[in-house]
Amino acid sequence: MTGRKLREHPVPEGTPRPDLAFGDNEDLVSVTRSGSVELVWNVRTGRAYEPRMEATPSPAIAASGEYVAGWGLNEGMKVIRLSDLSVRSWSPRKCQAIAFSPDGTRMYCANGTIHTWDTRTGRRIAGDDEPFWEGSEDGGRLWVSAAGTRLLGLLKSTIRVWNTADGEELFTYHAEGEPEQAWIDGTGTVRYLLDHAIVTLDAGSHGMTARLPDRARIAGLGDGPVMIVARPDDLLRTWEGRRLGEPLPGSQDVAPIEVDPQGRRLVGVRNLTTVQAWDLTTRRATWSWPVPRMQSVVDLAFTPDGGRLVLSLAENSERNARNELLVLDAASGKVLKRHRLDTATGTIEVTNSGTAVVTNVGRMLDLGTGKLTGSGFTSGESAAIAVSRTRPLAAFGSAAVQLWDHAQGAELSPLLRPAGALTVSDIAFSHDSSLVAAVSSSREDAYAVHVWDVATRQELAAVPIGFGDELRFSADDGVLYAGVRGYPTITTIPVRGDAVAALVCERAGRTLSAREWSQYLGGVPYRDPCARPGR
Repeated sequence: MTGRKLREHPVPEGTPRPDLAFGDNEDLVSVTRSGSVELVWNVRTGRAYEPRMEATPSPAIAASGEYVAGWGLNEGMKVIRLSDLSVRSWSPRKCQAIAFSPDGTRMYCANGTIHTWDTRTGRRIAGDDEPFWEGSEDGGRLWVSAAGTRLLGLLKSTIRVWNTADGEELFTYHAEGEPEQAWIDGTGTVRYLLDHAIVTLDAGSHGMTARLPDRARIAGLGDGPVMIVARPDDLLRTWEGRRLGEPLPGSQDVAPIEVDPQGRRLVGVRNLTTVQAWDLTTRRATWSWPVPRMQSVVDLAFTPDGGRLVLSLAENSERNARNELLVLDAASGKVLKRHRLDTATGTIEVTNSGTAVVTNVGRMLDLGTGKLTGSGFTSGESAAIAVSRTRPLAAFGSAAVQLWDHAQGAELSPLLRPAGALTVSDIAFSHDSSLVAAVSSSREDAYAVHVWDVATRQELAAVPIGFGDELRFSADDGVLYAGVRGYPTITTIPVRGDAVAALVCERAGRTLSAREWSQYLGGVPYRDPCARPGR
C-alpha cells in the first residue's frame, strides 16, 4: 500500500454525512445515507452505480463485482447487475440476509431457511432446506469463505457454519455476547469481532455444537463417553465422539432407554410393551420382559454397580391402582422384588448406596420394602432430578437447583439460582461429585448450562447454548455434554481448569500477560496458563 489517493467522489453540501463500507470485492464501496444505499462506487475505475437500496438488511456485493443484492426502496428484494443496473427477473421475494460465492455464480438467501440461487441461470439450486432463523427474525448476516466451501451465518450471539457443497451443518457456536461481524479464514477457522476484540475459533474446538455423523439423532446420552444415537433407520447405535457403532438388532421404536454406569448394557422399552436388554460389547439382545397389560413403564434406572435394574410402572387407567416398583436382575431380567405403591413415582434415580430410589417430587423409597424411607424432601412439584454416585446427595430443579443430603435429611443452602432461569430441564453430578451442572431456559427461550462447585455452592460457569434438555459428564469429568433427544447435534463444554485454559488459549491465540493476570487473579502468583507441560 502506498497511501496515495486513488479517486474521490463529491458529496453535495448540506446532505447527511454518508457511511461507507467495503463489499466482498475491496474495489467496491457502498455509500449509505439516511437509511438507504445511494450508490456503489468502484474506487479503481471511479465509476458509480445507483442501486437505491435499503441499508437493512445489509446489501451484499459480489466479490466478482458483477452483482449487488438488497432491499429496494419501497420495491421489495432486488438483485442488480452492476454493469447495466438491470434488475434480475429471478430476484427472490425476501431475504433476511444475503451472500455471494467468491466467483459470483451463487447467491445465498436466508429467510427462515437458506436457499441457493445460480446467478447465471436465475434458478434456485435444488437441495435440502437448512434451518437458520426461527420465523422471520431480522438482524442475521451471511458470509462465504474465500474458497467458497463454507457458509457462515450470524444471528445475535449464534454462529453457524455449513458446507456449501451439500448444505451439511458443520457446527454451531454461541458467543459470550453479540458479535458485530464474523468471517472465515481458509476452510475451517472462524473469527468474530466482539467488543473491539477479535476472537478466533476452530471447527474442532470444545465448547461448540457439532452435528452427529450420518444424519444420526440423539436417543439419549449414556454414561461417560458412551452416547446412544439413532440413525434414520431408527436402530440404536453407540457414539463415542468419533464414529457410530454397529446397530443393535431389533432396537427400533425403543424409548426410554438407560445405559448402566459401566457402559456394558443398554435397556429400553420397545413399542411400549417390552423391556429389552442389549449387551453393548457383543451388540446382542440378552433378555426381554413383557410389560403387564394395562400398565406402562414410567421410568427405569440402574443401581450404581450396574447389577440391578429398577422399573417404575403405572396403570393405564383412571383407577390408578396398579402402581409398582420392580427390581430386576440386570444380567438375566429376573424379577427380584415387586412393590405396590399408592401413587406413580414419576422420574426415579437410584441413590449412591443402591438401596433406595429418589423420585422427582422428593420421595425416597426403599428398594427392599417399597416403603418411604428417610425424611424425604418434598418439593411440592415435579422437578428435574439427579443423584450423586459417590455421596448421599440429590439435586432437584424447577427454577432453581436445591441440593439435598438424603442421609441426613437436610437441605443444603443456599439455593443454586441460574440467572434469568424460568425452568431447569436437567441436572447432572460429575462422577467424583465435586461439580453439579444444570441446563436452564429463560422466558426468551435462551438456554444455558450452569456449573457449580458442590462444596462451596459457587457458580463456576454459565455457558449459552442453542437448546438442551439432557446433560452428562465425560468419564474423566473434564467435559460436559449437552443434547436434545431427537436432535442431531451435541454440545461439548470444557469444565476442568486445564481444559478451560486450553480452550481460552486456543481462541485468544495468546496467553495472559502478567498485568491481565493481576487484574483478574490479584494475589495469586503468576503462571503462564498456556504453557505446555515439559516446557
